[in-house]
Amino acid sequence: CALLKTELYPEEFFISHEGPDLALRIMNAGHKVMYNPEIVVKHSHSPLGRSSWRRYYYDTRNLVWLVLRNYPFFLGGKRLIIGLTAMAVYSLRDGFFRYWLKALVDAIKGSQIAFRKRQAMTNDTRNILRKIGKYRPGILYMIQTRLFNRKVSI
Repeated sequence: CALLKTELYPEEFFISHEGPDLALRIMNAGHKVMYNPEIVVKHSHSPLGRSSWRRYYYDTRNLVWLVLRNYPFFLGGKRLIIGLTAMAVYSLRDGFFRYWLKALVDAIKGSQIAFRKRQAMTNDTRNILRKIGKYRPGILYMIQTRLFNRKVSI
């Protein structure tokens, strides 16, 4: 089973980016990861127990750890620049910038754990990510539809 060979979700992530981390490890092991829009996962939760800062903190911290665990230098640098900039803008827009900063500090503090579990991305996985990247919306679209629209949450 591909999951047992690659381990499951990284426990230290808690929430956010655990899916992409697992997918990269599965692809690195030579297995395919397929998208099927008919498969839906629903999470039951109470919004009362969820702090509004959680996404800004965990999305930022875990993005850094995801890159450190899996990405080659230049591709990882690009992913960090784009992702951290977007999260900084969203956190400023929504009033959670201090959680973004705390996430960066905690990401750096925990970077040794991420490096210890590093499995460098294979060339095949890198090529798959490049193909997927061609379908992502461009920066102008993202600015128009997300940046100044407070109704769009991260």
